[in-house]
Parts: sequence; C-alpha cells; structure tokens
Amino acid sequence: MNKELIDMTHTISKQAARVALFQVELKCVTSFHGIGLANPITCKFQSGRMFSIVGDSGVGKSTLLKIVAGVVKPQRGAVDVGGHRVPLESSSDHVGFCRDRIVMIFQEQNLIEHLTVLQNVALPLWINKRGREPEADKEAKRHLEDVGMLEKAPQLVQSLSGGERQRVAIARAMISKAPLVLADEPTEGLDPQRCVEVMRLLRFMARKQGKTVIVVTHNHEIAHRYSDRVLELSQVGLRIVKRPVRTQQPALKSSGGDYRGPEGNLESSTAEADSITERRQELYKHLASDNAQERLEALRELTKIAKQEIMTGRPA
Repeated sequence: MNKELIDMTHTISKQAARVALFQVELKCVTSFHGIGLANPITCKFQSGRMFSIVGDSGVGKSTLLKIVAGVVKPQRGAVDVGGHRVPLESSSDHVGFCRDRIVMIFQEQNLIEHLTVLQNVALPLWINKRGREPEADKEAKRHLEDVGMLEKAPQLVQSLSGGERQRVAIARAMISKAPLVLADEPTEGLDPQRCVEVMRLLRFMARKQGKTVIVVTHNHEIAHRYSDRVLELSQVGLRIVKRPVRTQQPALKSSGGDYRGPEGNLESSTAEADSITERRQELYKHLASDNAQERLEALRELTKIAKQEIMTGRPA
C-alpha cells in the first residue's frame, strides 16, 4: 500500500479515535439565571451527531449553551464534556479546557474586522501554535474551500455579507480540533438559501469530522430537516421532539445547487439515520486499528456515507 496513503489514514484515525467516545453530559441541571425547571435536565449528546435545541424566546436556550461552555454556572447541576467536569469561566483552567474541547459559533460571528478571511480562519492554529504560518494558511484554505469561500481568502471580513461571514465562522470552527461545536442561532437574519448552507455545513462537521454539534435555533422546520435529534426547552424541562410525519417535503435551493429534502415517512428516516450513525461509530473505531488495510476500508466507507449525504441531502 502507498506509504502516503497509510500515513493519511493513520492521521485521520487518531482524530477519529479521539472523538469516537466523546460526549457531553448534563447532570440534573434544574435552574439557571432565575429560570426554574419542573424536571431536571439529564441527557447526553454523542459525537458524530447534530442536535438542535428549540423553544420559546426567553426560555434559556442560549443560556443553556453557555452553561455547557462553562460561561454560566447553573444554580444546580453540573456538566461533563468528554468525561471531564467543565470548569467555570472564573477558573484558571477554563481557557485551556475550552481551547482543547469546545468551539462556539455566535450569531454575531465574532470575526476580527481588520484581519483577512484567511487570517481569521487560521487564527486558532496561530493561537495554539500548531505549526508554522505556511502550514496554517494551507489548512485554512482547505476549510475555506469546504465552505465555498476560498476566493474571498485575501479580503477583509468587513467587506463580506452576513451569510459569507457566517461561513467564515464555520470554517474557523472546522479548523479547530475541538470535538464540541456550540452554535447559537447561526441562521438568524439569513435568507432561506443561506440557512440551508449554514445548516448543511454544521451537519458536515458532525458527519465528516465526527464532532458533537449542538445548535440553538428558533426555526423548527430547518432543525428537523438537518438534525439527528431535536430537543425543546421549556419550563417543564428538555424533551425530545419527534419529527413531523409527512409524505413529501418540498425542495429547497441553495447556492450549491438543488437541495432535495428527505422524502417519505420521516420517522422511518430517523430510524435509518440512527442505524447509519451507529455504523459510523463502528468505523471510527476501525480507523484506530494498527492494520493499515482496515483503516483504509473504514475510510472508504465513511467517505461513501458522506458523499451519499451530500448528494441526496439525506441526514445519513
């Protein structure tokens, strides 16, 4: 087998093995910022999946994300990320903990206006000192190509539209090795086409990169269309929302071409997605094998699953 191919599968296997067993766990979170819940929140978010949290305005969706990130302390309960208790923002361990495990995508994007698109995306690599500048720029360009923004690389971010800025923020999240992505209203203020692009890219991070992606959104339709699980937060607590049963969904268009929504019974689609997710978890474990051929076969199957999802728009 080609040595370069062996090295490539080995590199991918190390990252896949790291995220394969990663999960976020909320333990008996019952109240925060004056919001009391009738039932404590106890749930798990697994790697390789995308979760959306919906609910009425003011119920605490964004605050719940901040609790996961350690920015807000729950009055009761705790949060574990990757098997470790999340330190509070006031703790000296907080910055290092989040840098290695958590990346956040905000509605405001938090891009640096006086830097170029390329510099904004490469910034996490510079901060973590993972390689010299040429290597960081090369990796940043690869992720800008993933989000369709490579041509904009030399431009200042202040010249970009809202949808373009959000794609740059997603590329910056992609370049981070953190296994957990928290996105707070990432489609707010975007037109329907840009909403489709953003949600597909977030799902790409879960499926292709094996990350745990948790999205807060008020858009129930797009949450059901792209997420593995949709959860609703209310004063009662956090509950799973079943996908609406429809015979057919209308097509949506994005700038990348026609997007065809999943057809048929969506409950069946959920069961199918669960089966494929379980298979993906098995393949991540095979990527950690010492056998190069086994790693290659697992990589091929993961690539096939990802291509099928991209081509059909199905939540595979």
